[in-house]
Amino acid sequence: MAKKQSKSDPKAQTLARIKRTEAYAERVRTLFAATVNEILALNRSLPKLGEGEMYSFDNETAKRQKEVERLLRQLHSVATMAIEKGIKLEWAQANAECDKLVQSCFGKAALSSPQFTAWTERNNAAMTAFINRSESGMNLSQRVWKSVRQLRDEMEVAITVSIGEGESAASMSRKVRQYLNDPDLMFRRFRFKDPDTGEWKRKWKKRVKDPATGKVRWIDYDKGSYQDEWTGPGYYKSSAQNAMRVARTETNIAYRRADQARWEQMDFVLGQRINLSRSHPKKDICDKLAGDYPKDFVFDGWHPQCFCYVTPILLDEDTMAEMQDIFLAGGDYKAALQRSANNRRIKDYPDNFKEWVRENEDNIAQSRGRGTEPYFIRNNAAAIDEILDPTPKTLTPLEIAAKRHESRTPEQEEEIRLRWKERQHRIEAEKAAAEAERQRVARINSTANNVLATVSKRGFDSLGISTADLEAAIKAGNATKIQTQTRTLALAMAAKQKLVKATAANVSKVAESWSEVDNSPIEAALASGDVAKINAATRAVAQSVLQMKKQEAALSATIPDVHTWHEQFTIAELQAVQKAVEDKMAAIASKPLHEQVAALNKEIQYVSDPTYLKPHKLYPTAKVAQDAYMQKLSEVKLKIEIADAQDAISILKTYVASHPKATTVANAVAEAESLIASGGDIQTIKAKIDYAQKRKEIQEKAAAKKAVKGSKIGEVTYSELSKKRQTELLDTFKTNTVEGVDDILRKQSESVWSDLIEEERYLLTKYTQTYSYLNEPLRNQYYCGGRPQSEYDNDMPKLTAALSRVRTQQDMVVRRGTSDYFIPEIGKNLSEVEAGDVFIDGAFLSTACHRDKGFGGSVNMIIFVPKGSQGIFAEPFTHYNGGYYDFNSNRIWDGKEKVSIGHEFEWIGQRGSRFKVIKKSGKNVYLMLIGQQFTQPKSKI
Repeated sequence: MAKKQSKSDPKAQTLARIKRTEAYAERVRTLFAATVNEILALNRSLPKLGEGEMYSFDNETAKRQKEVERLLRQLHSVATMAIEKGIKLEWAQANAECDKLVQSCFGKAALSSPQFTAWTERNNAAMTAFINRSESGMNLSQRVWKSVRQLRDEMEVAITVSIGEGESAASMSRKVRQYLNDPDLMFRRFRFKDPDTGEWKRKWKKRVKDPATGKVRWIDYDKGSYQDEWTGPGYYKSSAQNAMRVARTETNIAYRRADQARWEQMDFVLGQRINLSRSHPKKDICDKLAGDYPKDFVFDGWHPQCFCYVTPILLDEDTMAEMQDIFLAGGDYKAALQRSANNRRIKDYPDNFKEWVRENEDNIAQSRGRGTEPYFIRNNAAAIDEILDPTPKTLTPLEIAAKRHESRTPEQEEEIRLRWKERQHRIEAEKAAAEAERQRVARINSTANNVLATVSKRGFDSLGISTADLEAAIKAGNATKIQTQTRTLALAMAAKQKLVKATAANVSKVAESWSEVDNSPIEAALASGDVAKINAATRAVAQSVLQMKKQEAALSATIPDVHTWHEQFTIAELQAVQKAVEDKMAAIASKPLHEQVAALNKEIQYVSDPTYLKPHKLYPTAKVAQDAYMQKLSEVKLKIEIADAQDAISILKTYVASHPKATTVANAVAEAESLIASGGDIQTIKAKIDYAQKRKEIQEKAAAKKAVKGSKIGEVTYSELSKKRQTELLDTFKTNTVEGVDDILRKQSESVWSDLIEEERYLLTKYTQTYSYLNEPLRNQYYCGGRPQSEYDNDMPKLTAALSRVRTQQDMVVRRGTSDYFIPEIGKNLSEVEAGDVFIDGAFLSTACHRDKGFGGSVNMIIFVPKGSQGIFAEPFTHYNGGYYDFNSNRIWDGKEKVSIGHEFEWIGQRGSRFKVIKKSGKNVYLMLIGQQFTQPKSKI
């Protein structure tokens, strides 16, 4: 069953579109208002105008002219972009509404179905063509530029009027904004009778304030160009309103064009209905032309800012339901749709439209001749012509002329006679213009010769001002080129003179900052008025200033704010300070940085305190020296901070090397190193390092939590090895080599090292250096060393967790030499144990993996370690292989590096070893490891 057709309210959509359109127009108005404010802000004082003189931006300084032109070009750019954005938004909104229409008829799936591609096409190429189209020979950018140019002229007229009324720049600005908002306040047309011809004519007057009476009066004012160029039918006197009109028109048309383009593609759309808006203020063409039209009728509105809205005429719901059933059944729904729509499609125009076209045939023809026909006439020209001439035939020129003559009204014939009379007047005017042109050419030539004479007289030829183009124009006799080249040359001289004088003034002002520089040559040259002399004097003084700056630059590495000090002291005095400071820095350069800090603090106090160390006299430049030493002190402190940062980076890089997935830390470290290499801000460097350290800490905590979670904490037991296996292991233990054992066990340590977290690696390294603080408490012995209880509380469980995850991969034999000790658990000394005795050593187990390694003692414990026991081969990371690895300096094995083999050749077993005595032979006690993580029994004594 077909979905119900869209219930969206077209009137509400129209009101929403009008609201959006007004928002686009308001945006354009805001841009124009902002530009007016920026241009008015350039006038810090009230301009002066002579009687009858018109204000013009062209008479302002070159700098202000450029700024005004920049602001106007900027307005043109942003206003054009704002309108284009509005067009694209409306095009998209219309497409969205059409998507809803398709969805309401065929379901949501139709929007993504390839079969409906023709109905969902966005027509972006048509949108681009619409934006780039020309109207009356102008594209969108040119139409906006016309309003911008109008704004420029408006402002010149408004400023001219305001100068006659304002008393300050601020009041002038208020008046100008008032006039621009309501241009009719500036001008008024008066009807008068020409005393020569007796004809009634109109002329413009402007309103001014009479300074004598304080009242407003009207005076004659030439406003022809303002009226003729910018205003007329369909245009406002306000540039902003004209630009807003463009915005409204373009965005409205864009919405309607997008609608019409989509409807033409939809087979189920039979036509379009043009409806009268509820906001329609009065009866006009909208009432006459409302009705049902073919869907290829392009409707942009009956008139500017038309509120009429268009709705598609669709097939009825029963037909649409039938089409959807065919579609769901896999049939050819498009062919069925074409058959259903062909007989119902609206192909003819409504009678009221055709009647209106025929009644207005002459008006249509005239508007076409002027190029001012309405959009609906221009966009549907073929349909209009078909209505006017259903059976077109080719007429002869005479027939065309006769038909045209017959159609003329008495008023049109009178208009032709008036044009003939105007032609006669024009011929007479052309004769007068020819004489005026002759006089104008003479004036142009005279001015050109005067300008040429000034070039050499005032020394401009020595400054690169060329007269070749003007001389060539005079030789060719082309008045236009002569005038252009004269103006160009005069402007070039004026610009060059202005530049030379401005440069001279700037250099002279700068030279005043240096007492050693004499700027009197510039003053003398300015008095002469010779630009060549001014330029030469300016260059000479500038060279002197440059030398001073170079000497100051050489001092600035030692003396901060050297120019300020130069205002009080000579270069020689400052150079003496520099030498003293640099000599002191050379004397302490070889000292450690912290000693350099102490030495500099001493010097700072010495040059500022005449009683420090010994009574001494302070030099006039003592404050300069103090600032210089303080600057050097800051540099040394910065070096210390950088060294500290590099140390921190070194530690972090070690972490990154063993944690390739720690990319966040690695990136922060790389950024910190890059900043150090490029001389970046130390605070930023510290922030990067701090961030890396915090990320490292977070990752370590997470890894520790994960590691602890995977640890096996609690008593574990192992089965005894068979007698045969014990014999095999002892035979191997008696014959194996250190290198052979190292090859096997080192690989096992390498394979598990990366699974340990950084703190666990650190603790294992630490255990190889110091272990009494752990083992003595674990054996219920009193620990009297220097490590606090908190260190035991932290390290013991973490070391236990680490070893619980490391297991031996084969049965093996280790040895441990020790002095004899009493075992309370069995009431015997170690040297007195017998086969079958079982006892616990609560400490971590330190053993040697080779018969010739490890420590000696009165008792030699030979221990069978079954496969799967908790422990790790420590030789790769032990401190006792030359002290290469050291927990104090945080130098930890990287899991790959190999150094020389040491004496201990240690295997570290899990704490709480439970042993069973196998046998005893001399000083050798053979033990089987049958459990780990057992607690040392309390002594009963």
